[in-house]
Amino acid sequence: MLSLPQPGTNTPPPEPSSRIPSIDLPENSSVLETILRLIYPMVQPHIENIRLLSDVFHAAEKYDMQGVISTLRLHLQQTRFLEENPVLIFALACRFQFVAEAKAASRASLMSSIKLHHSKNAEEILEQAGFKLRDYMALHALRDRRITQMQEYLDGEGFEGVSP
Repeated sequence: MLSLPQPGTNTPPPEPSSRIPSIDLPENSSVLETILRLIYPMVQPHIENIRLLSDVFHAAEKYDMQGVISTLRLHLQQTRFLEENPVLIFALACRFQFVAEAKAASRASLMSSIKLHHSKNAEEILEQAGFKLRDYMALHALRDRRITQMQEYLDGEGFEGVSP
């Protein structure tokens, strides 16, 4: 039978009634529970906030759980996350190189303000995702260009809704 390596080779074998060997994991119980629910064939867990989504993504990457990452990818296009904070979804999508999800988050940013509230949560998620200030500024610039182009189109002569 397989056994976990025990600290120190000179220690006597543990007695049957002693503590069961364990491995300490740095992730909190919510993250671990979500990962286990994703890999166990049962009802998929409800991921209630973007912080948990981000933490589970990074834990799955750390433990090289590609199946979990694929399942979590579906959450990036959920309306509630895109409406809640499209910038954080954009950062996660960029971090994991999910092009379609990054584009969806970019489009969602047009529908809402993309100002980052200086919350510790948002800053940690962006930092964890490797999202740089220049990426954030590029997203702002892209959004501004799109809005300007749309305004020019609507104000132009090619749009039938404009009265002479």
